[in-house]
Amino acid sequence: GLVRDFHNENPQDNTSAIKHLLKENHRFVMDRNEVWSNVERHLTGTVNTTFIKQLSQEALKELTNIGVILKVKPRRKLIREQLIEQELFVVLDGIFELTKGNYTTRLVHQGDVFGELAMFLDSKVRTNDAYSITSGELLVIKAKALQRLIQQKPTIGNQILVALCRSFAYQLALH
Repeated sequence: GLVRDFHNENPQDNTSAIKHLLKENHRFVMDRNEVWSNVERHLTGTVNTTFIKQLSQEALKELTNIGVILKVKPRRKLIREQLIEQELFVVLDGIFELTKGNYTTRLVHQGDVFGELAMFLDSKVRTNDAYSITSGELLVIKAKALQRLIQQKPTIGNQILVALCRSFAYQLALH
């Protein structure tokens, strides 16, 4: 099928949290070369303060090895507040809105990341809803795969964690 095990785990574990996206007929890209090509193509337009620009090419390559590309349609719900999920979403293209109740908490653009809070909270609970405003492409990374990368390649893992911390800091500075 279109969605497969992308890190030698039970395929149902990999897709359980994003089954609602499969119902929307979003397209997943699994081929490693195509995933890297998509990421590389979108790198040129990102701002230096974004998550993606803070990573070395080696770290980005490692992320593409553990992630998949999700091509989304406009005006679709991607994350539901209060769900227990642990995927990290890196925006390659498009504009996404994070909301809490009726309030927009953040607009997320190319090079930015969302879904990261649930990866770090003990409860693993999503803190916002996330919607695609436009069509777009996301690099989707499972928490377990990222944790494994951090353990196996600590230098790259540290770089990714520092980039996530800087992303938090930029968000806080804007509020």
